[in-house]
Amino acid sequence: MKRSARRWIARLGALLAVAGAAAAVTTVPANADNGDGQTACNSGEICFYYTYSFGSLTRQYWNADMDHSNDYYWDVANGQQSNIRLMDTAGSMRNFDTDCAVKIWDITGSGGWFVTWTAPIGWQGDLRSVGKENRNNGHSRC
Repeated sequence: MKRSARRWIARLGALLAVAGAAAAVTTVPANADNGDGQTACNSGEICFYYTYSFGSLTRQYWNADMDHSNDYYWDVANGQQSNIRLMDTAGSMRNFDTDCAVKIWDITGSGGWFVTWTAPIGWQGDLRSVGKENRNNGHSRC
């Protein structure tokens, strides 16, 4: 085999290896966790729960998400995504973001966005305690 053909094959192999590694890095587990990939709500994460007592249905984030309509809870007990959407179903939350308060957003009947409540850094609790349960169409940071 000619030297130029061997170089071309070597370059193609290197390119395929890089592409494969990139695909492996960008693969996201389908576990309804856009945070650190762990089942616990850890430092830096914003976590929502279906129940008022931080039950096993959770959705975790590192950043803002202004559309909860296609976000589903992760069922920690069963190790799979649930069929329950996060939008307008959150009973409790934890703001373990290390830099920002988290604003919870909802939509009026006419389609306008408004902040229902702002969770300070470190806040965790039952959203009924602040009168904002099931009023989460999205959230933002800072």
